[in-house]
Amino acid sequence: CTVDGCVWMIRCVSSSLGASCGASTLLGLLVTYVDDLLVLCGAGPVRAGLLQVLVSMWECSAESFLTATTPLTFCGLEIAAHGSSIEIHQKRYVDQLLVKYDFESVKPLNCISMEKVVDEDVPDDEQLRDLQARAGELNWLATRTRPDLAYYVSLLASTLKKHASWSRQLATKVLKYLSGTREVGIFFHQASAGTSRGTFRPETVLDVFSDAGFAGFGTRSQTGILICWGGAPVLWRSARQTTSATSTGEAELTAAALAVQCGLGLRQLVEEWVDTTPILNLYVDNTSAISVASSGGTWRSRYYAVRGQLLHELVLRNQLNLFHVNTKEELADT
Repeated sequence: CTVDGCVWMIRCVSSSLGASCGASTLLGLLVTYVDDLLVLCGAGPVRAGLLQVLVSMWECSAESFLTATTPLTFCGLEIAAHGSSIEIHQKRYVDQLLVKYDFESVKPLNCISMEKVVDEDVPDDEQLRDLQARAGELNWLATRTRPDLAYYVSLLASTLKKHASWSRQLATKVLKYLSGTREVGIFFHQASAGTSRGTFRPETVLDVFSDAGFAGFGTRSQTGILICWGGAPVLWRSARQTTSATSTGEAELTAAALAVQCGLGLRQLVEEWVDTTPILNLYVDNTSAISVASSGGTWRSRYYAVRGQLLHELVLRNQLNLFHVNTKEELADT
């Protein structure tokens, strides 16, 4: 792929595979990570032929095939088949974390609540290394299969250098939360199985959700982003904004602009696979941000005006659809 050099497309370049295979038909994907290979292709002569060529080129270990009874692991991600659905999770890694910190038998938390941050408490070198290690370990989960941890890990990473005790308490709460949610993963369904939004979303649509927690911690707001393809989450992000917004509308507009930028990048990759340009649907729960994005207008500073103009131009080009949703339907709610 032009966008991602670690992803290779398996395409039909002749009609030798049958009348159903037209020129440049996408038959599967090959994902590479250093010396690990993941072939996303159905059983048949294409997959068998590809594996035969790979084995003839390099010395490879025995192949592992995903079946209804046999899961497989790729780069620490555990992949399991459930009927017409695919589940990706990291249960084994969660168990290892809980054993490492002796949390496998603690009383689990159903949700994570945070106390008001205390006065500055700078950690010493040993404490800092420990907190950074915990943040890194949790980040491996938050960026792979656990979007529900993204906000807390972002907060932990941004506070651990100045608030040692408070950060350690947060890390402890996250581990207790994991002890009760170790079975959580991401499911990818076939079209007939429906999606989290209740109806199947075509592969030519990317649903982009953005939200902002206005000055929730300190003076800078927190951006939350979730992008779904086919109704399943494929990209998410939670991060503190780089500047302090003076209103909820400014914070929401900043979050929306970043979400659309992420969507534009992901769209380039999907476009290579589906041979068409997917439309972006942006869902925001703030009417003032939508008004600026859809109608242009003058904002208080150039910083926000530029972001509003970007969204406005995409709307005018019919490359972006804007929708207002209530907070309960805002999947990126922080």
